[in-house]
Amino acid sequence: MNSQRDYFLKHLGIGEVWQLRHAEGGPVAVVELSDQISGQDVVQRLPNVEGGEGVQGVAKASNDTWEQLSIDIQACNACTLCSRYGKQMFAKPTVSPDLVLLFDWSELGSYDPVLANQAERLLGNIMLAAKGLCAATVSMPLLNAMMPSEATQIPLQTSAAGCGALLKRYLKLFRPKRVLVFGPRIATAMGVSSQSQDFKVPVQWEGLEIDMSPSIYDILQDSSLKRVVWQQLCRIASETSREV
Repeated sequence: MNSQRDYFLKHLGIGEVWQLRHAEGGPVAVVELSDQISGQDVVQRLPNVEGGEGVQGVAKASNDTWEQLSIDIQACNACTLCSRYGKQMFAKPTVSPDLVLLFDWSELGSYDPVLANQAERLLGNIMLAAKGLCAATVSMPLLNAMMPSEATQIPLQTSAAGCGALLKRYLKLFRPKRVLVFGPRIATAMGVSSQSQDFKVPVQWEGLEIDMSPSIYDILQDSSLKRVVWQQLCRIASETSREV
């Protein structure tokens, strides 16, 4: 196997054995996978800017500003999750990344902290694999609320509406080269048509390239979907490396 596939097999998993057959129909390679990252490390933020007004490689959209967005995130009370569990804050990026991974720990509605922790660990391993292909990679959740520590019901409509609007503003200011969206709820919150959810073809959204990927929870249930994610990461890495 090549080094990129070896790296991916090492990092994209939560302890199970992943069998991946060579594209040319050769023998099956069996690789033992192990936990490589803790839940706290999943949400990767670019470092804050120390002074100065400009952000290298980041284009401003309309009249929005990082400062105003931060104020609006802090003030958002569209649902009760932030008041109950605390709020995460976006960091102002120093550079525009090659790839942003968008995930949704709340998409099942009936939140299970054990299952969510498994999904978080899987996403962290996807992040490690992505960084092996696209060094400038960050991940962001749909919701600004901190992940609950106990089982709870998620107000799906109000949380997606409130945080989805803020996420769209953040991406317009962020201007990443590509965005990989895990699951349909984020796509709906962003206004990306469900008819566009093709795992092989990116779609245009507000001048950005959006790639749709299976839900993190779906990948947990069906490990064969990891191949889909790996193929997407390889394609994105190849395409972004050709972009000027």
